[in-house]
Amino acid sequence: AVAVDARRVVVGGERGAEVGQAHGTHWCAELEGDSILSSEYILMKFILSQEAGAIERVRLPRIANQIRLSQRADGSWGQYPGSAPDISACVKSYLALKLMGEDVNAPHMARAREVIRTHGGAEACNTFSTFYLACLGIVSWDACPAIPPQIVMLPRWFPFHMSKVAAWTRTMILPLALCSALQPVRRLGVDVDELFLDLTAKTRLAKKPDPEHTVCWRNFFLLGDRLLKGCRRLGFTPFRQRSIKQAERWIAARMTPETTEGLGAIFPPMVYAQIAFKWLGYPREHPLIAQAERDLDAFMIDQPHADPRLDHIRLQPCFSPVWDTAIALDALSEAGYRAASDERVAKACDWLRAREVTMVGDWHENLRREDRHLRPGVDTACWAFEYKNDWYPDVDDTCMVSKALWRVGDRAGETKNRDAARRGVRWVLAMQNDDGGWAAFDRTRDRAWMEAIPFADHNAMQDPSCSDITGRVMEALVQCGLERGHPALDRGLDYLLRTQQPEGCWWGRWGSNYIYGTWQAINGLRAW
Repeated sequence: AVAVDARRVVVGGERGAEVGQAHGTHWCAELEGDSILSSEYILMKFILSQEAGAIERVRLPRIANQIRLSQRADGSWGQYPGSAPDISACVKSYLALKLMGEDVNAPHMARAREVIRTHGGAEACNTFSTFYLACLGIVSWDACPAIPPQIVMLPRWFPFHMSKVAAWTRTMILPLALCSALQPVRRLGVDVDELFLDLTAKTRLAKKPDPEHTVCWRNFFLLGDRLLKGCRRLGFTPFRQRSIKQAERWIAARMTPETTEGLGAIFPPMVYAQIAFKWLGYPREHPLIAQAERDLDAFMIDQPHADPRLDHIRLQPCFSPVWDTAIALDALSEAGYRAASDERVAKACDWLRAREVTMVGDWHENLRREDRHLRPGVDTACWAFEYKNDWYPDVDDTCMVSKALWRVGDRAGETKNRDAARRGVRWVLAMQNDDGGWAAFDRTRDRAWMEAIPFADHNAMQDPSCSDITGRVMEALVQCGLERGHPALDRGLDYLLRTQQPEGCWWGRWGSNYIYGTWQAINGLRAW
């Protein structure tokens, strides 16, 4: 049903060590990431002045080995095998290796340098990468887009509001907004001038206005960026301290170990939060920071090897136990396994039900008025991707868990699994968007103008409906007993028919190719 590498050893914590059906309860396979995780971890340690610690002196060279091992023959690094070179990944990997003492004249560094310069130079990095360069004094903070912390104070009726951006973006931009306000810098006397095609790009935002459309969202936001920076230079930053404190409280509330294992339970905001809180004056020994450090280090996977060139540590972006367990149970159900006849299956179901999110998270703000009375854990059920991420359960995991619990059924004389599945269906129905589709983390709508915001170049500023999740939801709803012809299914059908590409395929938002979207859309249509 699921293949995992049982030889894997985790050095950062016990969570990721649960491989295969660990302890007879659940599955958790490695969630593979790219070189960005390794390079950003090293850069973070240098920004925080932690690179010389006893643990770091052992770990960081082995993490640097992972960067070397993931470099491709042409000198580049990419997001996935076969992808085009990713300029941000290349620049961060090069800088991380240089900070670790790599000879810039070594052949692999020369190849990396050539790739970077061929693809637009370091100035072509995305804004999230430029923040790292600014924190290390390599570029000016003027080269980064302004993210005013005052955004946390904007009223809900305002076009831009925290509830209107993607859940993962929420957890990233507020720590970055604090960094934008505090402008942390640790100068190490190291630069990467050799990677820039135009050194003036080190002191200005690299994004250019759209020359063909004088009036457009891109130009509007670039003008706004200049105005914000001008106001900051003049000292006109109303509500600055108040907004910083409010942003700090917002982040701290979402870092408590009772509700999550790290901010957003994913790598990027867990890094940004440590940097922001250091410059807010939090010592490394503060319980919140110590826990944040443990949560991030738990993503490490130790791969010892007798050859020192192959000995390395790699990092995952997060853990995936709920997803892995649900999809494993779904596969086992195809093979005829049921909770009533196999105690291993029953225990996995018990484990999933124990992961049910019972608190109200950010998602509640976007529900329709008629659904805001729903109580997670009572009227509805929802699940997150990770071990603990109670602020951010998601539609994808909830429908997969509900489907798995329904298909494997219950122990004799029990109804716990199917009752939980029914409550999961109720939550998923409440999360359907007005366009008939489903998104990942929120009930929302497509606001395309947001993608023109200067700090939105990670191409994930928002979380609109998508065909892959909509197809999976429709399949799960029918599997869990929702009758064909239900209004929610009809709206989902209309959405899938509208989003089919002229070639007959569907785009997969949560996969790297059209196969992912097409496969899931077809399953949803077949279920309908």
